[in-house]
Amino acid sequence: DPERLVERTLDARAFALGSELYGGVRFVTYAVPGPVATTPQATLNAAFGTPPAIRLTGYALNTSEASPGDALGLTLFWSTDTPVDARLKVFVHLIGPDGKLVAQHDSEPANGLRPTDGWSTGETIADNHGLLIPPGAVPGTCRLVVGLYQFDGTRLPLMLAGTPAGDALTVQEIRIR
Repeated sequence: DPERLVERTLDARAFALGSELYGGVRFVTYAVPGPVATTPQATLNAAFGTPPAIRLTGYALNTSEASPGDALGLTLFWSTDTPVDARLKVFVHLIGPDGKLVAQHDSEPANGLRPTDGWSTGETIADNHGLLIPPGAVPGTCRLVVGLYQFDGTRLPLMLAGTPAGDALTVQEIRIR
């Protein structure tokens, strides 16, 4: 599949949970916890970078409650005001009530199919991420946190309403049952 047609189809209709390399082959696990959103449920105006160049304009999430073994499906909607000259990765972390990482999904936008250095100004990029709630996850309220980072691990700064706001944005709380 040199044109990645199967991967493009899966990424447009499901949520990647993770990937592993086996030799020269990448194995991606997907979940289908519900339909993939085409428009945001919630709108945002979070800007990332110095100067801020990438905007998280909204997101859609399949549920705000989950049990161990469930998959969360999150679609992020990104745009840029200026050309981006670097490839960046998106992180989606679920942080438990104790402050520890419960689940995560990191990838280039659209599971690597839409690198940031190829975005056009004014274009909206839909970016699907899946999170598997692990067995034994502690019940309680978790924070769903997103951000961007460079390939060396350096996170991009976040601006909210023109004010520095760290390097990660809590988009929603999730209750683990």
